[in-house]
Amino acid sequence: MVDLIEDRKEELARICLRFGVLSLGLFGSVIREDFHAETSDLDFVVEFAPMSPDEHAHSYFGLLKEIVWSVIHTDLPALRRDVEALLASFGV
Repeated sequence: MVDLIEDRKEELARICLRFGVLSLGLFGSVIREDFHAETSDLDFVVEFAPMSPDEHAHSYFGLLKEIVWSVIHTDLPALRRDVEALLASFGV
């Protein structure tokens, strides 16, 4: 799974820059051998630059949406459906 992220490192860096992300990391099963694309989730830890609450919400949901479409759109269909439903519930 780490290859999925490594292969898109430059794209992720551009996305992070656009949404004021200072650091983006992964933890959990995605970095272990027991990761399964069809059933596992992706656990991210994100540090944003200082911003207003409105900007933070926009950045958080924008980042989530961009990661879904650029990184896991075709590689993790089950997770994509869950995130799309979450985004839709927030009107994103």
